[in-house]
Amino acid sequence: MKRLNIVLPDDLEQDFKEEVFKRMGMKKGNMSKAIEEAIMLWISKKS
Repeated sequence: MKRLNIVLPDDLEQDFKEEVFKRMGMKKGNMSKAIEEAIMLWISKKS
């Protein structure tokens, strides 16, 4: 497993965090799961 460091605009990061918490709750690891899901979705739509 790899670790990525990314830089996002503050408003995008806040919107994403709020959506993750709404959909998945505040459990540890949910942000990583949501980011993984978003990347996989982005890749599948590019193909």
